[in-house]
This record gives sequence, structure tokens and C-alpha cells, in this order.
Amino acid sequence: MNVDMETKRWLLAIDFGTTFSSLAFAVLHPGDRPLGFTANDVHCITDFPDAQISSGGKRNEVPSQSWYPMLNCASNNKTSSSSSNTTYIDLENSDYDSGFEVQSDESGTEDGFSPDTNYRERPAVPQRWRRAFSLEDKRNYFWGFSVDKELQYGDQERRGHKRISRSKLLLDTSEHTEALRNDLRTTLSNLEESRIIVNDLDVIEDYLTVLLHHAKIELTHRHGLCTEDTIELVLCVPVVWTRSACRSMQTSITNAAFRSQLVEPKGLKEIYVVSEPEAATAQVLSVPRVMETGETFVLLDAGGGTVDAITYKLHNTDPLKLEKEAVPPEGALCGSSYLNEAFERLITKRLSEETYLTQNGLTPEGVVAGPMTAFENVHKRVDVTNTRFPGTDVNVTGLKANRTKRFKANRMVVDRSEFVDIFKPLLEGIANLMIRQINMAYAKNITIDKVVLIGGFAASRPLRRFIRKRLAKISLKLPKPIRFLCPQTPETAVATGAVLRALYREEGPSRLTQSSYGFLINEVYDPGEFEAHRRIRMPRIDRFDGERWVRKTIQWVIKKGDEVAPFREFPQRVIHTFPVTDDDLVCREILYVSDRRHESHYRIDDPINDGWEIAGIVKANMSFLRDGGYIHPIQSEDGIGDPYYSIEYDVVIIVDGPNLKFKIQLVHDGKEQVMKQKDLSIAAAFASLEGDSA
Repeated sequence: MNVDMETKRWLLAIDFGTTFSSLAFAVLHPGDRPLGFTANDVHCITDFPDAQISSGGKRNEVPSQSWYPMLNCASNNKTSSSSSNTTYIDLENSDYDSGFEVQSDESGTEDGFSPDTNYRERPAVPQRWRRAFSLEDKRNYFWGFSVDKELQYGDQERRGHKRISRSKLLLDTSEHTEALRNDLRTTLSNLEESRIIVNDLDVIEDYLTVLLHHAKIELTHRHGLCTEDTIELVLCVPVVWTRSACRSMQTSITNAAFRSQLVEPKGLKEIYVVSEPEAATAQVLSVPRVMETGETFVLLDAGGGTVDAITYKLHNTDPLKLEKEAVPPEGALCGSSYLNEAFERLITKRLSEETYLTQNGLTPEGVVAGPMTAFENVHKRVDVTNTRFPGTDVNVTGLKANRTKRFKANRMVVDRSEFVDIFKPLLEGIANLMIRQINMAYAKNITIDKVVLIGGFAASRPLRRFIRKRLAKISLKLPKPIRFLCPQTPETAVATGAVLRALYREEGPSRLTQSSYGFLINEVYDPGEFEAHRRIRMPRIDRFDGERWVRKTIQWVIKKGDEVAPFREFPQRVIHTFPVTDDDLVCREILYVSDRRHESHYRIDDPINDGWEIAGIVKANMSFLRDGGYIHPIQSEDGIGDPYYSIEYDVVIIVDGPNLKFKIQLVHDGKEQVMKQKDLSIAAAFASLEGDSA
């Protein structure tokens, strides 16, 4: 068989970061053994549009930012300043449709309670994007490096457009990021008022769509991705996220995969969710003998926005299993993006009196855009810990020479002391996070063996040198020295490690679900059998069969903490009754998810069931049974109740790996028929996150 025609299996990991994102992938040909793969077999997506070659070479990460048009400039072709190669996407659409189907409760409410009030399901490939979101029409929507490129044009004002950055924090609940989320929501409110988005998470989904579209182009043209191949997505999530946040991210990445045409609807084989620390550790362990079972380490994840410090014990290496130590994790706003903000404040202050620079239509933002791009790609990587570093010149177009102000023609001199003032507060903040973790560990008789530095900021030479020196200093006071580790490419350690973790998942630990799944059901009142029914003082008497029923209970078929086999089927027989006067006999089943463990048979509004969310709804019109003469009106034996139709079928939940099928299954003409089915990923239920004991 021609190798080029073989169906290949691709694993694509997405590390959606606060300020930068990266993607890594591996491809398996028929006959390849996943356990034979190493970090050398994992590659990164590169060549992002408008990316400049930095001092470190080709960029393998891209800014997690996008730029939406203002409503009054949506029709502006922007031909005056934009290159034809700039990557931006048209979102203009006057006939706007939200694309969200609001599920109505055809059966009405009972006891003043509706189990799906205001439920909105985010469907794959929303209808609005089939008209409004075109990857070919390059206008108005910018993303990644293209935002920075657009800002270099001197007539652009950052405040004049809806620029989105740090959108990942929308899924974070940490106290130290609350102010950033509040700032972001101001912009989101404006976008919603302009009807550009209908949901805050749309901005994440839009960004992921263009990110995956770029990945598809590169995988197809450079690495041989074919339409016959299968793709598995590996989603990296922070360990402090809630499972609800993970599920929201799953929905966004699934929709983005469809919208980007990376996969066809129903063509996505599966999504695997892995925590960022677990992924990073997998990458570190790809180097032989770098860490041993039983060792305890502090993981410093230094990203663009936040820096998180978490202490783990390596419980096992094969399969990989981390154990969180009894040290509370910490985070701080001292990521690399704050270097940019400090540098921008410095440049703006020093140029504040040079009003001649803003002539000919240039804005103050346009003046500093050039120096900011140079800082991101070059000056940000200077080693301020080196005392021999004298400083450097920064280009400022049109700047007049002034020796007193340390200005040269078209250049500004920035000396070492100014760079130190920019870097030092952040370096000290990260070092203090590390030291607090170490001190708290030793206070609880926990010995720290290593400190592992990962994240985009970890690529900074001054940060690595500063942490290494500080660690060596404090090790002098400890019973044993602490070793410093940093992957060769720390900015992509999470994405690369996530691919390795997904490749080895067959060798992983048993599948203990950290979420519960169940569906709504009506039960015959039986207080002798079910303790939950004893809480019901006045069960409803059905107007058709005269039986006493407990309405709207949840049957939890998968419970948090249960070990779930890779494949398992959960059938449940249900009966629906309808008045003979109903035009349509529509049966509806609701699937619920909760991050708590619940007992079955309790009403949905019982406090026992607090914490549920709707995971999906399936509906099937069974009118053909009546119309075809397969069912007939039923009259109660005493003749008191109203005549009715009764329809009996199975509600079936099937767990298949990280996927779940929820379906209505009817036996008709002696054959089982699937009347309606919903597929969803439950990978988030198996991810290793904090708070799983709750």
C-alpha cells in the first residue's frame, strides 16, 4: 500500500494561554506504537501570520489576542494601512442571528419549577457563522501577531477598536485575576451591544477558530494531513479551573474545530483533557533520569499574565501520576506581559514632550507601537542580570536628537538601570512565590527536591538566571540543595507534554470520574423503597392512570468518584403519556451534569441535587406511532381518568472512552431504532484538577 494513502492518526494539543498560545502535534502511521514516541516525535505549529523572526528564531507561539471592528467601521476596507497579506476576518453581517437555540418547555412547568429554564445549548457550527464568518473575506477581524502589525500604523488608536486580550481569564475564578476580568468585561459589553458577540465566550471561540484554521493549513501543506485522516484534540487546562470551566472550553474548542474546517461535524474522533502541570511534567520526564518517583517539586508556571506556583509529589512515572502536596498553591500577576506594560509606560513618559511626533495624523499610540514591537521581539530578551549590559537604543521614527534627554536621531537610549526597573519587580515576585512554596513545604516536613520552571516567560534568560541564583542562595540554608530544571523550550512545554500524555493515556491510571451524569425521570411513588420519596408529602395523582407519581427526579447513572470502564451502557425504561387531544407527541429527555456526587430518586429542586447543569437535550416526535395505528387511546380501568396515549422506550447513556452518547431508543416492528441521539465529550470529567475531593 502506498504510505501516502494510509489513514493516519493525528494528535493536536492546544495550549490556550493568557497572553500566548501554542500548538503541538504528532502523527501516527498504521502500525506505529504510541509508547515508542518521544519528545523528538512531537512538533510545534509555527509560521503564524505576520510573526517576525525574534532573537530566539522562528516563533512557535502566537499572541492570544484579537481585534474586532467597531460597528461604525465594519464596512471600512482599511486599504490605506493594511497589507493584503495581513490575516483578519470579516465579521460584518447586518442580518444577524445569534445562532443559539433556546429550548422551550413544551410540557410547561409544574409546581412553578422548570428544569431547563433559560437553557442555551451552544451548537456546533452556529448558524450565524455560516453567513457572517468568512475565512476568505479578509477584513476587519485581526488576530495574533496581525494585531501588533496593525497597531504599527501610526493612524491607529488602540482605544478606537475592540481589542481582546487575556480572554482566558473569563474562565478563571481566582481572586487575583478579578480586576483583569472586570476590565475585559467592559469591552465585551460593547461587543454585545454592537451585536458582534452574544456570549462572552464567543471571543475565545472566535480566536480558537482562526488558530485551528492556521494549524489545518500548516498540517495539510507541510506535514501531509489528509481528509481521510483522524484527528484527536488534546486540550490543556489550568489545574485550578472548575469542571464547568473545562466543559465551556470543550464546547469552544469543539465548535472552533468545526468552524475552522479542521474536522467535519461528527468527524472529530475525540477530545482529551489534560491539566497543564501534568502535561508539563510529562515533557520534563521525557528526558531520562531527570526526576525520580517519590521526589517533590515546585512547579512555577510563568506565563504572560499570571505566574502560578504549585507543589507536587511524583507518585509514579509510568504511568504518570502526580500527587498534590499539603501546600496551598499560589498565583500572582507578574507574567511577561507586565514587562510590556512597564516598557510602554517608560516610552510614553519619556516621549510625552515630543509633540511633533504626532503630526501628520499620527496618534500617541501609533508613536509607541514601533518601539513596543521591537521590545517584544528583541529588547525583552536582554539579560538585565548581566552587569556588563549597558543598555540599548530603541528606534523611534522622527525623533530629534537631544543629548540631555538621551535622544539620538530616530533613536532613544534606554540604559541598564531603566531595564532593571522594568524587570526586577516581576523577577522578585516570581522568586518570592517560589520561596513561599518552599518555606511552607518545609514547615510541614516536606522536602523539596526540584523547582521546575515552565511557561512563555520561562524562555527569558534573565528570569532563568535570577531564579537559579536565588535558589542556590536559599539552598545553602536547607538540609539538601534544590535542583533547578527548565525545559529546552519552556514556552511550548505544556503543549508538547500534552501530546505525550495523550499518547500514553492507555497506560494511565484507572478512570475515576469527577463528575456525575443523569437524566430526568418521573417515578411511581414508593416511600418504602426509596428514602427520597419520603420527603414528598403530597405526590401527584396522574390524571390519566390514577397512580401517585414523583415528578422530575434525577436518575444519576454515573456518579462522581465511580470507576467507569472505557465502554459501558446505561439503559433506562421510561413511559410518557399524552392527552389524546395533543397534535404532536414529542418526547424529550434532559441530560444533567454535576461536579458533586448525588443519590438518585430526589426531585430536581431538592437541595440534594444542588449544582446540576444541563448537558444536553434530545427530542423525538413519536406522532407516527399514533398516526400509523401502532398505539391507541387508553382509558383507566375505573373510567374516571381522561383517555391518553402511552409511549414506552429506553433512554440510553453510553460511555465510549472520553465520549458519551445520550439517546432515545425505541423498539418498533421488532427492531431497535435510535430516534434521537446527542454526542458529547466528557473528557473534562476525567482531568486531574484541584478540588476533586469536594
